[in-house]
Amino acid sequence: MTIKRWLCVTLVLLLPGCAAYSLVPPGTHSLKGISVTAETAWNKAPAASGRTIWTANGLSLDSVTFFDGIQNEKPLYNLPKKTELPVFRSDMLPNEIAEIFESTISKMVNSTVHSTANLRPADFGGVTGFQFDYSYVGGDNVPRNGIAAGAVRDGRLYMIAYEGTAIYYYDLHKVEAERMIAGARLN
Repeated sequence: MTIKRWLCVTLVLLLPGCAAYSLVPPGTHSLKGISVTAETAWNKAPAASGRTIWTANGLSLDSVTFFDGIQNEKPLYNLPKKTELPVFRSDMLPNEIAEIFESTISKMVNSTVHSTANLRPADFGGVTGFQFDYSYVGGDNVPRNGIAAGAVRDGRLYMIAYEGTAIYYYDLHKVEAERMIAGARLN
């Protein structure tokens, strides 16, 4: 097989996998229930979990996940029925939301170490909400750090979580993620 033909075959095989991602240009973007302003371009990942997820460098390196209006008695992610995840209840306190977030992520990534810390009140989208830091080591043994902020409005959970590998990628987009969270608006 010639190099030219090999490159064509490789390109044809890779295109379907790339097609699921789409560019999110800088600017203000409205999701289902949250509007945010991105300072730089991101990539919208395929919505396999039922949530909108953006990444700058690839999902294994960094991500911003939007939880836009989680209903009462629903899990944070929509996964196959065989994966039993804790559910959000509209009367949960911020510490309980942080706990189900931790439990959910632990189950999804098979984490060996997971912690949430620094839970504090925060304005989120013009509503009194909460913010917390988190970290975990997933099944791939890569330490990750993250921040999450959100609020419950009209019985629904609105939240944004940013995370990245502890080495390099978390710090690379942390300031922009914090600005995105601080400037979020509930639709």
